[in-house]
Amino acid sequence: MRNGFDERRAAGFQAGPGTHERFRCVMAGSMSAHKDFATLIDAAAMLSKVHPGRFEFDLLGNGPDRSRLEERARSAGCPGAVVFHGRKDDVMPFLRNADAGVLLSPKGEGMSNFLMECMAAGLPVVCSAGSGNSELVRDGVDGWLVPQRDVPALAGRLLALSSDPARCARAGASGRARILGEFSSRSMVETTLSIYNEAIARRAAHGC
Repeated sequence: MRNGFDERRAAGFQAGPGTHERFRCVMAGSMSAHKDFATLIDAAAMLSKVHPGRFEFDLLGNGPDRSRLEERARSAGCPGAVVFHGRKDDVMPFLRNADAGVLLSPKGEGMSNFLMECMAAGLPVVCSAGSGNSELVRDGVDGWLVPQRDVPALAGRLLALSSDPARCARAGASGRARILGEFSSRSMVETTLSIYNEAIARRAAHGC
């Protein structure tokens, strides 16, 4: 059964991905083995060396790996480009001025609430290929799937998006329509009810 996104949380969003002075990428999740913030930091370092001041990476979350990740950002020479905000109960405010959502999952991912939030906010997303990510994100339509732990692939995709606001806007609009339609809480409830009604009808037909 799919998750359902409460469409009221995305009301009033006027996302303008790719139009800000700095290309802002947001990733949220537990800073543990379940999320690959390290690859994002390495991509941030790569991009910052070639294009200083062009990118900003907002990392939302806490966990046992946070101190190690902060040290990784300092050692890579990109502390100004990578900002640790800690855990946030509601990530939607951080998405209002963002340009892209990123989710890297080395152990696979179910139906990610964070990806749904980014897409509902009208942002293009870049995420690890496989599992629920590949079911939620249509590669090249709503966002892009990249191989796990592939720093050059991730950096290359973010660089391409930062140079193409129109493509960002198209992918963001497509993702928003997909979430508010096919993955809305209303759609989830209707699907659940139809499954129960079908089961009840089948039992009644067999005299159960």
